[in-house]
Amino acid sequence: MTPTLRDVAQLAGVAFSTASDALAGKGRVAPETRERVLSAAKQLGYRPNLSARNLRLARTGAIGLYLPRRSSTRSYYVDLTFGVVDAAQRAGAAVTLLTEDQILEGSSPLVDGTVVVDPAEGDPVLEALLDSSAPVVCVDPGESVLARSAGGAGTDNVAALAALTATVLQGGARRPVLLAPPLDSGWSAGSRRGYEFTCAESGVPARVAEIPFTPDVADIAAVSRELLDDRDAVDAVIALPEGAVIGVLTAALAAGRRVGDDLMLASGVDNLDTRTATPAITALDLHAREIGIDCAELLLARVRDPGDGEPELRIVPFELRVRESTGGPR
Repeated sequence: MTPTLRDVAQLAGVAFSTASDALAGKGRVAPETRERVLSAAKQLGYRPNLSARNLRLARTGAIGLYLPRRSSTRSYYVDLTFGVVDAAQRAGAAVTLLTEDQILEGSSPLVDGTVVVDPAEGDPVLEALLDSSAPVVCVDPGESVLARSAGGAGTDNVAALAALTATVLQGGARRPVLLAPPLDSGWSAGSRRGYEFTCAESGVPARVAEIPFTPDVADIAAVSRELLDDRDAVDAVIALPEGAVIGVLTAALAAGRRVGDDLMLASGVDNLDTRTATPAITALDLHAREIGIDCAELLLARVRDPGDGEPELRIVPFELRVRESTGGPR
């Protein structure tokens, strides 16, 4: 016979409602009581009827994930998505990918809340989600977006770019350029602040060349030619968006620059390309999977207990990977 929640409660020696709260992770259940209920459920092989529970609580059992059109299939977004899915599955929830058209047309599938990746100020899709009754948790939200959401998770982008910039300057660069997207997201705005602050501390000009959020080959080729034509104008390039630095590397080598010697290169996002390039490229490991996990956990907690709490922001530590392109170990 299939074990029931009442069987779990009886074995754990608690009330039915206490067993229900313990398994759902809600209510004021003492840690030792919760552990006793979980142990009883495991011993009996009890599996909750998620469909019935969601119906009873007027939930769909699914959370939405919105990746803006300007995002891409680059490894950061893939890793982040798997983090969201991992956390949701552990909580017995499904993940539904939402599109821009679905949200703006009001035809998106019903979800209990949404994780929004790289929210941009003024994005009509973001506005539509924030204006809905379902909670929204964001990846790298700016201050104004965070204040209107249920929370978020991401990197300390100011500190991350400060560390990356300091590495370039410590290697001897005095004419750096940051390739960065427009200032419409928490990620790009925070990153620029970190770069500009570190340059100012070192007494060097903080030049910025603006490129699209997801630049294509032509975008990078054009800006690289302009920057590298004059050998004395630029001695370091920090490419913020994932993938951009490889285009700069290609152009630099074609121009006869010695990367890691007379030109330093660094990337705002680490991936397989930066690790295997010749020379290998200094980059920031942002731990995207952990960011996705934190966002999903924050969202699911708010779904379980809407409350009136302040938005919570979780900061996932980054790691700086110093490599040959900034004079690191060969």
